[in-house]
Amino acid sequence: MSTGNFNVKNLEIDMRRHLDFIAVPEIRKFTEKALELYGSEEKLQEANRAADILIDLLKRKKLLDGHTHQSFVDILLSAMLLHNLFYDENDWTTLFYARRDLCRLARECGINKQISSLIFSTIEGQLGEDTPVDECIPKPNTPGELFAYAVWFAKKLQ
Repeated sequence: MSTGNFNVKNLEIDMRRHLDFIAVPEIRKFTEKALELYGSEEKLQEANRAADILIDLLKRKKLLDGHTHQSFVDILLSAMLLHNLFYDENDWTTLFYARRDLCRLARECGINKQISSLIFSTIEGQLGEDTPVDECIPKPNTPGELFAYAVWFAKKLQ
């Protein structure tokens, strides 16, 4: 599963657009390191398409504009850039692999448990209403629900 050769610092600006938008340095560092350990250009392209949709949905709901950048946006973008690193649509239990495999890395990057838990729970709810574990289904009218819709739209539009 791990490529180990993916260097995000050498990517073109367009491929880094959402990574560079993350304002909290610890979240950006964690996301970069996770992408380098487990990512690929193909997975990042897919994640960027979904992140484009997520940003548009956040703007449409007035949760993001040119003058505000709250930390929940960084959490959502980190989760989006990492949501497909481990998930295999043929095995729903892989929704939990990001938490399993990245928890230690999050701590090493200085992310507190509450923030890393939010990142992982957002990833785990990416299937929206189709999430097989009821407790992981995003609540209606929340950023987590927008996240799940963005993932779904991106898959439908590819």
